[in-house]
Amino acid sequence: MEGTQTQGAYVPEQTTDFVFSVIGEEFGFLGSLVVLLLFGFLLMRLVMIAGQIKHPFGNTFVVGVAAFYLVHIFLNIGMTTGMLPVIGIPLPFISYGGSALITESMMLAIVLNLYMRRDDFSIYGY
Repeated sequence: MEGTQTQGAYVPEQTTDFVFSVIGEEFGFLGSLVVLLLFGFLLMRLVMIAGQIKHPFGNTFVVGVAAFYLVHIFLNIGMTTGMLPVIGIPLPFISYGGSALITESMMLAIVLNLYMRRDDFSIYGY
């Protein structure tokens, strides 16, 4: 928290809605790039998991979780850079806030559970 914008309190809600701007100011381009690459890896892994789950519900759920993360990442970074209006969507797993973190973690836990049991749906013939 040594940057000029964060010290001068020019950025509102630095720990929740505008946490990506703080990451960009404190860690520069490489820090922002690392965060985006980690999110890209998460999204790619979710899509790969969705392809491996044969049951329609599991597949749809994992694609929905990936879309949820993608929309939240896109909207948060868009509003942080000033390209989209500020609507108060947190950056997944980074923004401060208990309910968003719990929800995102629970969705990821359900995805991992569906992936672990991807072959247990033999009753449906998939």
